[in-house]
Amino acid sequence: MFLKAPRPLLIFEAVLLLSAILLVAYKWSARILPLPIDQAKTWKKKSPEAQIQDYYRQYPESYIRISKETWQFDPGTRTAFHSFTLKNTAGVSYSEIEIRFSYIAASGKTIQTQAVKMPGTLPAQGTRDVKRIKVTGVPASSANVLMSVAKASVSK
Repeated sequence: MFLKAPRPLLIFEAVLLLSAILLVAYKWSARILPLPIDQAKTWKKKSPEAQIQDYYRQYPESYIRISKETWQFDPGTRTAFHSFTLKNTAGVSYSEIEIRFSYIAASGKTIQTQAVKMPGTLPAQGTRDVKRIKVTGVPASSANVLMSVAKASVSK
């Protein structure tokens, strides 16, 4: 013969069991989870000026423009002479500017890529005409050239 337990006693036991499970889970998670960190001390938002300076430093190719490009090729010596204008749209000066020359065949395939470091400094918001930069070892099948800024350093 089975005895019937009163309904309020069953509800009380269920609530007690659930409370014990939640207490154990809370104590267990407190050991595993890290302590809360004061984010105001660890995360400092940069000022807009500092962010722009970082962009100038990280992405110089976005701020140095190449225009008025011309080039001549001497097939006998496999030498190309490039002339172009550099324009700095940034608010900082750049030095150690490296220009990448990608020589392209008539089919559109890139044959060879060379990087040449430019002497001197490009002032903030300034332009500079570069005349007859010599690149040797250019493939004879070069039909066109694509120039881009590979890297540059912010001058102090």
